[in-house]
Amino acid sequence: MYTIERNYGALTGLNKTQTAERLGEELVQGWRGSLEKKPPPLDILNDPERYLQYYPGYDRKYADLTDEQIPLTESLMDCMIRTKPLYDDKIVYELKKGRNVLVVSISYIYIKLYNIYIYICYESNRIESYRI
Repeated sequence: MYTIERNYGALTGLNKTQTAERLGEELVQGWRGSLEKKPPPLDILNDPERYLQYYPGYDRKYADLTDEQIPLTESLMDCMIRTKPLYDDKIVYELKKGRNVLVVSISYIYIKLYNIYIYICYESNRIESYRI
């Protein structure tokens, strides 16, 4: 199992609309839409109950990772960098073999994969025939 879910830090589990009403639409959209901006991290000192509930390290699918490898918040760019090896080693590998790849996820994961694809094409100065 591979997870390419973004870590929203202290915003994890919160309703987007209520969070925008409480903190401001512009601030929330900045965290959600910016490649570089990160939401506030999970904070064990100021909110231990949320930390205990949402800290990814307590999920057994991350059991082989150290605490240092588990982010407490991520920007979109952090998430793209973290998931690029999956894209390279699994998805692109299978596509180059001529195989079909089915990625099942929510919409922003597809956007993230597309952004990685466009970035790779831009950096390598070539366009490949992969369809995402």
